[in-house]
Amino acid sequence: MKAKRSPVSSKLPLVLDFDGVVCDSLKESLLVVWNGAGDNLPVEFSVQGLRALPPDFVERFTRYRPYARHLGHFLVPLLQELPLMRTQEAFEAAYQSLDRARKECFIQAVSQYRQQVRETHPVTWLKMQRCYRGIIPYLSRREGPIYIVTARDQMSVLQLLESKGLILAPEQVLGEQSPKLAALATIAEREQVPHGPDR
Repeated sequence: MKAKRSPVSSKLPLVLDFDGVVCDSLKESLLVVWNGAGDNLPVEFSVQGLRALPPDFVERFTRYRPYARHLGHFLVPLLQELPLMRTQEAFEAAYQSLDRARKECFIQAVSQYRQQVRETHPVTWLKMQRCYRGIIPYLSRREGPIYIVTARDQMSVLQLLESKGLILAPEQVLGEQSPKLAALATIAEREQVPHGPDR
């Protein structure tokens, strides 16, 4: 019989990013970006749809994903005409060079597609994402305050965590944050933690 683990106690707030820290959402992101930008139907959000993605898009997306700081950045892997980028600075410069209306249209389309899929194909949507091993048990045992600060929308994060058995209050998930410094300052003030450049 396994010994029951003790709660993880801390008075300081624990603040985490979501994608790449709590959750591996590569498959979900690939499908949401490709289908949302292509005006495809939610039914194409599937294992078969994932296998049918163009290999060159998957390669670019995987290459540039570490550079992405918000949803709009995922427009870059769709654009074959852009030169190869090997640094964060080059990636950001390429994104900034794109037409503003084009970027806004992309963000709106992909956001709407993600919401549609969450509502119409929730089981498949959840299966396309996985939390890293051990993270949910750790957070469930922690007695101190927990916050998620992410570029993702709040409802996606709350729904995914709830499906894994971790219930957070909406105020614990600060979504659509880019940059994230303002959110961190908000949390510090709420939890009465000293912050600032001299800390």
